[in-house]
Amino acid sequence: MSMSRKLWASVGFAVVATLPAAGIAATAADDNTPALHRHDHGAAADGRIQVAAGESGEGGEAGEAGEAGDAFQSGDEQIALRGRLMLVRGHVRVGTELVAQNRLDEAMPHFHHPIEEIYPELKGPLTKAGVTGFKASLENGSRAVMAKAPKAKIDAAVAGIDKAVAGAVARIPARTRAAPSFIYGVIAGVMETAAGEYGEAVKDGKFVAVVEYQDGRGFILEARDYFEKNKAILAAKDAEATQRLADLFAQLTPVWPQAMPPATPVMSPGEVQALASRVELLKRRFD
Repeated sequence: MSMSRKLWASVGFAVVATLPAAGIAATAADDNTPALHRHDHGAAADGRIQVAAGESGEGGEAGEAGEAGDAFQSGDEQIALRGRLMLVRGHVRVGTELVAQNRLDEAMPHFHHPIEEIYPELKGPLTKAGVTGFKASLENGSRAVMAKAPKAKIDAAVAGIDKAVAGAVARIPARTRAAPSFIYGVIAGVMETAAGEYGEAVKDGKFVAVVEYQDGRGFILEARDYFEKNKAILAAKDAEATQRLADLFAQLTPVWPQAMPPATPVMSPGEVQALASRVELLKRRFD
């Protein structure tokens, strides 16, 4: 996702979070999506930023284009489906970390972005696969965090998202999910997306977009866990390439040491991208 869209989204969260509950409810649209998920912006007479719900524009309809920064815009549809489901989990994962740290304002975008950025790309494939209720699960989590609900309620909403993601993954044929080329394609795409997010997060040796850094953290952790779960399948295909991939994870994962970025970037965007490019070069070993 472009930095400008995420910055506007973050502004939207900050403004709407200060509104009374009745004001938020009054702006909700007929599709039951929280008003916060459809925002536009403009300059007020006094120069302040305004956020309006239900209108077109950068915030209002931007989500229909999907996550512009993901690596699944072309290629195998099943790999794209699995990869984007992992991106959903990455967003929620880092959001949940922030909730645990009582950083609910920082957590809000990570529960919102899957609805705005990823669901539009998932809607068709999920409908085709007969998956229902997926968006409702995402919205439930977003509402809980936006309302700063008790942690138990947020945890229950996260469990609902996890269940929805697992149910969608299960619709991908088991034989496909067990193919080394499929597994590696998913990993490569998610890692490439994480590297892209990091590139948006760091400029001139400084963090300029914390949300992008956090997205990258969620994505790389999900990719690492998926790799560990499927490492034996990959190793049976090519043990040496699998070890090289493990080494790349060992180098990349420390770039995102915690949910809030460190004082100084561990690596430059160029260094991260160079490592991610090596993942792409290994892909043919698993065809």
